Amino acid sequence: DIFGSNKQFVELYEAYMGFKPEIWDAIIVFAGTFLQHMIQKYDSFETEKAIAALEFMDVNTFMGPLKFSLDNIMIDLAAITVQSQDNRTETILPAGKASSTIIMPIPTWECRSLVEYGVDPSVCLD
Repeated sequence: DIFGSNKQFVELYEAYMGFKPEIWDAIIVFAGTFLQHMIQKYDSFETEKAIAALEFMDVNTFMGPLKFSLDNIMIDLAAITVQSQDNRTETILPAGKASSTIIMPIPTWECRSLVEYGVDPSVCLD
């Protein structure tokens, strides 16, 4: 497992960086650790060898299991759905990886931007 669970990843990231990761931070770390795993496992930086190695890649990551089909299409990794909440990007799906629950109805962008100015967004009428 790379970083263990999503919760463990967040704890390690926050301890090292001093702040909680946004979804883009997680995606960048995910991509980097995937490449590191592939290079270490197959002992190569060569593009052709790396592409050929994809069909044998089967690794658990903090974002879920990662495998590729014979034509190098990523399979088995659940799509991640995010929502902007209180000026932060929160993962809301899949449930096992969620950092928050979905807010419905979704507030308008204008209402959400009030948070940036210190205005309580609950005053929105929409």
